[in-house]
Amino acid sequence: MAKKKKKPQFKAPEGQFERLSEVNSVRIPVELENGKLPVDIGIELPDGRMQVLVKRNEPIPFWHSEMYSTAIAYQTAVEAHFLLGSRPLAKDNLSLGRIRLRNIRWSNQGLPMIDMLVGMDGQGTLSLGSNNLDRTEDKGAVISQSGPISADDLRRLAEDAESHQAEDEEWRTYLKESDEARQFINELADIYIVAKKKMGFAQKHAHNKVVNRVCKVLNSPVKKLTPQSIAQFREDIATLKASLPQLHQLRAAVMQWYR
Repeated sequence: MAKKKKKPQFKAPEGQFERLSEVNSVRIPVELENGKLPVDIGIELPDGRMQVLVKRNEPIPFWHSEMYSTAIAYQTAVEAHFLLGSRPLAKDNLSLGRIRLRNIRWSNQGLPMIDMLVGMDGQGTLSLGSNNLDRTEDKGAVISQSGPISADDLRRLAEDAESHQAEDEEWRTYLKESDEARQFINELADIYIVAKKKMGFAQKHAHNKVVNRVCKVLNSPVKKLTPQSIAQFREDIATLKASLPQLHQLRAAVMQWYR
């Protein structure tokens, strides 16, 4: 008996601004002085940073889309928080609106396809929305929406970013380090899972204690971090990197058992 073929997974096209409606989008008038946006437009990520979707000084009209997915397994709803400003942390920028999408495909994290859309027409009307590409229609609601954005609002946001350049540069440095640390921790885990067979209890306990402290910081929203916790994070990463040569030696010794 022939194996029954699975029905192909539906996927809508990306960048469909015409699909936006009152349940999955907001429209905001923006007063531009020179036909360019002087600050960034972005979206808040789960750790509290802002990821830029449209960079400052983008001439109008523009139409951009960016693909996102779920952060945890079997997540059936997502909330898109759109932001205006040029600072790295979401809390320091202006909230443009929150859109909640329901009926997300029930699956592991990273599989559902959610299209985030940002566009502005020649008259300065900003369109923000999100499409669930795994469904033929979107179900959701607009949680909040900003009022009209004036030229003075844009100037204040640009001046605020300029006056906090030093502070923001420190945050950008940490965010880059945290992204590198996530990759490093994953690579370290692959080495440790073999090397631990040659490690004593105290050695394994000390290693896991440092790794757990690093993961706690990486999993914390950035607004909850303190200078002390970031300093400890950097010290712990340095400790783990210093232990790599020994872990490689232990891993090589264990691998000899199977030859």
